[in-house]
Amino acid sequence: MFQKILGKFRSSDQNIEKKSVEEFFFTGKSDQFAFANNSSTYLQYYSQVAPVGDAINKISSESSTVPLLPYAEVEDEGMVAVTKDPFVELFSRPNFQQTGLDFKKEAFTHYLSTGNNYIYLSNTLNAAGTKIIRNPSEVFNLRPDYISAVAGTDGYVDRYQYSTNGVQKTFYRRPIENINGRLMETFVDDKFGVLLHFKEPSVNPNFDSMSGDSPLQNVELEIKQYLQASVHNTNLLDKGLSANMMFSPKDGSQAPTADQIDKSREYLKKNFTGVNGNKNLVMAVPFDAKNLDVNLKDMDFEKLMRRTRVAIYNKFNVPLPMVEGEFTSNSNMKESNLNFTDKAILPLLDKYADFQYHFIYKNFFLTKNIVKVSYNPTEIMSLQERMLQNAILLHKSESSTANERRKYVGMRKTDVGGNALYIDGNQMPIAGDVNMTDTIGVSASEANKPSEE
Repeated sequence: MFQKILGKFRSSDQNIEKKSVEEFFFTGKSDQFAFANNSSTYLQYYSQVAPVGDAINKISSESSTVPLLPYAEVEDEGMVAVTKDPFVELFSRPNFQQTGLDFKKEAFTHYLSTGNNYIYLSNTLNAAGTKIIRNPSEVFNLRPDYISAVAGTDGYVDRYQYSTNGVQKTFYRRPIENINGRLMETFVDDKFGVLLHFKEPSVNPNFDSMSGDSPLQNVELEIKQYLQASVHNTNLLDKGLSANMMFSPKDGSQAPTADQIDKSREYLKKNFTGVNGNKNLVMAVPFDAKNLDVNLKDMDFEKLMRRTRVAIYNKFNVPLPMVEGEFTSNSNMKESNLNFTDKAILPLLDKYADFQYHFIYKNFFLTKNIVKVSYNPTEIMSLQERMLQNAILLHKSESSTANERRKYVGMRKTDVGGNALYIDGNQMPIAGDVNMTDTIGVSASEANKPSEE
């Protein structure tokens, strides 16, 4: 059984070592910044930094609802989605624990967090374990923080090491072979199947090409600032007293001794920390408690966290009206949804569908006339109104048939005049009339002349 060999790769984060804020960020020399290209670090950003998790969840949740299907080129029909296919059946129920929607959301979350998505196709080897066969029976996403790539003498990946819960597994590189008529380099285990690596290419000279580059790499400084500001604000709440309160002896009262001041400090520390923060303030020496209100430092922290959230959302192309209430209005939400779909959802779907076609479908499935794996834009809610408006403009321009417009908005074709091109009956050229004739063969220039009879 696959799970027994590779272990519980969907186990909780308990076996991820908890690191301090300072250990999250930098490696290398102290006089230069060198970001840590580490999947475990980026997954902790996703789980512990609210704007990061919010942005990634919005994109992965929205993208995972869009079906990805193989498309065939059919004569007189154009591109047609194939809904009954082994590929569709596999990815609609990829394994015994997940639905197709959960599988895609997990894949997109891994990819957007770490720049890596490892896909395991089980039962793709013959009984002898020597030949790749078609139509895998199960497919899994392996957690990127459990996998490390090991380079060979040529500088490329020689093998992938998978380790979790004390279980280790190795995927070795096999020689290039012919699979379904295509040359392919594969990484396989000793018994079950093939490991595929969908990754974001890195242009960072400090990174190697064996693993992907997380989109979070460009905002690590902002993430560090966000975490430090959060720690500061949490400490204020945890202590029970605001740093903006000042205690001073009342006018005319005797100045407290050093012993009284120490006792007062001990009393405040004991009774105004955590769950004791609501106790009444009773002090032996008369004090005035003055609220200093919001100071400049706290205002700086508020601005800092706001700038950080904006930087993270901009990195993921999430429009601010979708996540920040102060930017939201009824007039800009529709445009924000369109921008979010165009800049965040569609590029991710295009890249993932292209990877699935070239490295999964063409290697492990084989159906004639399939030319791509893609999606139907009419099934994306935020695009429907724009596509309908475009169809209306096409109709007004008289440059398309009814069936072309119906197909564009996801409707079935009609056999009643659907392929005819219609124009207004009162249209005629204003120049260059070279014997234009009407329906009975009379020149347009002669059509309105009175009869000589």
